[in-house]
Amino acid sequence: MKIILIDTETTGLSATDNDVIQIGAIVRIDNKIVDEINVKCQPVNWDKISPYALKVNNSTIEDLKKYKLPKEVWKIFYEFLQKNFNGVTYIFGGQNTPFDWRFMKSWWDKHKDDDAPAWESFFKKNQLDLQTLSKSFRQHRLINVPNIKLETIMEALNVEVDGKLHDALADIKGTDAALIEYVHRVDKIKQGDPSHPVAVRFDRLLTLI
Repeated sequence: MKIILIDTETTGLSATDNDVIQIGAIVRIDNKIVDEINVKCQPVNWDKISPYALKVNNSTIEDLKKYKLPKEVWKIFYEFLQKNFNGVTYIFGGQNTPFDWRFMKSWWDKHKDDDAPAWESFFKKNQLDLQTLSKSFRQHRLINVPNIKLETIMEALNVEVDGKLHDALADIKGTDAALIEYVHRVDKIKQGDPSHPVAVRFDRLLTLI
């Protein structure tokens, strides 16, 4: 089984108007981390940068000007995808995967070579979303948390931060560690009660990581 976990830092919340400025990714194949990447990228729409977004990801306009050009970063990331692809599609994973999927697809379409594959061609249809897991665990009172933000979930699961949160690579490493902890917890739930809704819903998770 092959999974790529991706986190993006962006200049705002709109995948149309705002841009990706950092991509952190981890590739897992057969339950082992085999590769990772951390790249920073200049935005395209300099006039549509949210000051709040910059505050969240600890960046400044001057910082962004020092990042690589988008086309250069696209080539780097494309090579990363291809290196670990080998014709076998990835499962796309992360924390709130719809957000990162939208931004990555938009970013890919903006900067890819004309003859490059479509973004969707690298991935299976199903996704592995930490936020979905957290919602279910919270709903069934298996974790007691006020929200399902990454930092909150990591703390609840006793997962340590490797770096500073709101850095794409640190966030995706935290996401990966939290997913691993959920795998262990789903396994314990299944052993105690195979018919538990969480065990039934996420049984396949045990084979993914």
